[in-house]
Amino acid sequence: MGSGKSTLSMRLSLTLGIPLISTDKMIEEMMQRSIPEIFDGFGEEVFRLKESEVFTKLCSLQIPHIIDCGGGFGAYQDVKKLGEVVFLNFRLEEILARLDQDEYSKRPLLHQSDLKELFHKRSKLYMQKADCVLENDCEIDRFVWERALNAPLLP
Repeated sequence: MGSGKSTLSMRLSLTLGIPLISTDKMIEEMMQRSIPEIFDGFGEEVFRLKESEVFTKLCSLQIPHIIDCGGGFGAYQDVKKLGEVVFLNFRLEEILARLDQDEYSKRPLLHQSDLKELFHKRSKLYMQKADCVLENDCEIDRFVWERALNAPLLP
C-alpha cells in the first residue's frame, strides 16, 4: 500500500542481478486492465482470485526471483512458501505522505473508510510472516547493501 515495496524490489533486482516479478503487474497482464480498473469493474474478490492464480505460478518457479508483492498479497497468500519475506513497517501517515495524487488514485483500498483498521490488521499479519522487518529508509539501504556484500560472485 505504498510503503516502498516496488522500489526496494527493483533495487534488489538490479543490485543482485536476480529477475524481478511484480504480482500486481502479472494480474494486470492477465486481466489486461489496471488494478483500479479491476477493482472497479470486477471487485476485490475477483482480484484476490487472480492473486491466488499468481501465487500458484510463483510457487512453481525453478530459479530465484525477487517478488514484489502487491499490498494485500501477503495477507491472503502463504508467502513464506516463496522464500524470505521482508516487511516494510512504516506508519500509515508516512506512507500517505509519500504518495503523490497519481499514485494515491492507483490504490483502490486507500479510499476505504476503514483504512486505518485495514492497515493495522495487515501490519499484524505481515509482522507474523516476516523474516525481516525494515522500519526506515536507512534500514532499507543497509539491507540492500548487506545483500550485495553477501551475494555470490557471478562468473
